[in-house]
Amino acid sequence: MYKAKVDLHIHSNNSIDSKLTIEEILEYYESNGFTAIAITDHNEFKGSIIANKISIEKGLNLKVLFGAEVETAIGEVIIITTTTPPRNIPRSIGEIIDLARDYNGLTIAPHPYAPDRKGLKDNLINGDARKIDVIEVWNSKTDRRWNEIALNTAKILGKPGIANSDAHHQKHLGLAYTIIEVDEVKPDEIITSLKNNRILRIIKGRD
Repeated sequence: MYKAKVDLHIHSNNSIDSKLTIEEILEYYESNGFTAIAITDHNEFKGSIIANKISIEKGLNLKVLFGAEVETAIGEVIIITTTTPPRNIPRSIGEIIDLARDYNGLTIAPHPYAPDRKGLKDNLINGDARKIDVIEVWNSKTDRRWNEIALNTAKILGKPGIANSDAHHQKHLGLAYTIIEVDEVKPDEIITSLKNNRILRIIKGRD
């Protein structure tokens, strides 16, 4: 058994609201002992595809999963995959969940109850959104009260709850993250462990 330190919600400058370069992101997480990250730019996988390529070329220990934070009609959802995803991302919750399954990944509900963010809010407990794999119960840029509602919702729905930085600037990198138990340090194992709620600890840092 191994402990894996992961942050699965990070934005590079491929997102209009982030100033972080991919090189800055990789350097921070590699040098601070993280096992895996996902770069989750808005509505596109481009940043994560570039980061994955650089990580492999440089022989980093850090595993880079493919990701995107997608805006749907009922709120944002993060999709994570372990294999190179398609260029076009669907915009309905049901289709995103299906895409994650097809590409051996998972879905995350980011900052679901933050009033100033485009989270799913109560849509999380209705319709297709109930099939989302994981709930972000601690977001480093979200007030404690809204994070606690997300945590309570995860408990009610029986969903794994994770912490992420949602970094857009250097000071946010690694502020919040999750430690999980894995059998092997491989992207597929990280996805399986998250789905099976093998979460050892969430680190609740805040901006």
